[in-house]
Amino acid sequence: MSHSAATIDGRPVEVMDGDSILSAARRSGIHIPTLCHHPNLPAEGGCRVCLVEAGGPRPVAACHTPLRAGMVIHTDTPKLRRLRRQVLSLALAALPAERLDGQLEDTELRRLLDHCGIDHEPVGHDGRAAAVDASHPYLRFDAGLCVACRRCLHACETVQGQFVFGIRGRGAGARLTFGAGTDVAGSECVSCGACVAHCPTGAITDRDRLGNGVAEDTVESVCGYCGVGCRIGVATHDGRVTRIDGVPTAAVNRGHLCVKGRYAHGWHGHRLLQPARAGRAIAHLPVAHRRQLHQRAPDRQRGRARLVVAAIARHVDPLRVDYVGRRLHPQRGHGGFSRRPGSRRAWP
Repeated sequence: MSHSAATIDGRPVEVMDGDSILSAARRSGIHIPTLCHHPNLPAEGGCRVCLVEAGGPRPVAACHTPLRAGMVIHTDTPKLRRLRRQVLSLALAALPAERLDGQLEDTELRRLLDHCGIDHEPVGHDGRAAAVDASHPYLRFDAGLCVACRRCLHACETVQGQFVFGIRGRGAGARLTFGAGTDVAGSECVSCGACVAHCPTGAITDRDRLGNGVAEDTVESVCGYCGVGCRIGVATHDGRVTRIDGVPTAAVNRGHLCVKGRYAHGWHGHRLLQPARAGRAIAHLPVAHRRQLHQRAPDRQRGRARLVVAAIARHVDPLRVDYVGRRLHPQRGHGGFSRRPGSRRAWP
């Protein structure tokens, strides 16, 4: 074995600069269960699910314990399996039992419970009411599913640069808070959805996904709302867009999206799906856009203006529509169309 190598579950692993036990194990294909850890976030070390034996008097958390050459690590022993079951049972003990019945399906926590051999029936109690906060137009928070893992807090701070979330209380009494507000709508949330993408329990979810059914197909595409070029995964069910997620492996956005990229598919309920004549397309424009169109464009250019404005006004702000109108109908010699001498055609 090399002098710069360690041993994890009997397998030699090269020690690289900045390696933790968890990162080295995952690089080598060795699975260590985690709950509060996410590869895009700083190590939390709070859940203690990733405990491993590293030759010391007690187990250590693999997510933030540096890997050193010569270490001999064991990740799956009877003692560790027992400790993980105890840790998860304590984390779930404060949650209402009815929240754990069928509402954890297709979540990271459900897969972790199955891996550790924990059934939801022995854990959870009815000791406190589980409030559901649906005050936000895009997000929904179910306190009955929150285990205070702090992943949403770190995602909001390190990925989006906001500081919306906080933790109040300690131990079993720890609760997620929303800045100075009493609910999500009263916080400084910018609706990026990073908390949803990183939540392992489904406590924070997208409201527009409720009742949409299981996605039948997911197609990767590029968000067209700006020039950044964020890659998105568009999920559909029965021919409808049910949700949009960022692509975690994308070099541009690394799975992160803004409010338009994540939620804007719900803004196009009346979007044209096939070509239409200019008059029919104009009929779908808001009243303010139609008024600007008729005020800005003269009769000889109105037909062309209708096509241009109808093409862009469905998803941009009125300032851009006004810009198009000014280009079509020049005022004081700025922009617009000019005519060649002796020609009846307008040239841009």
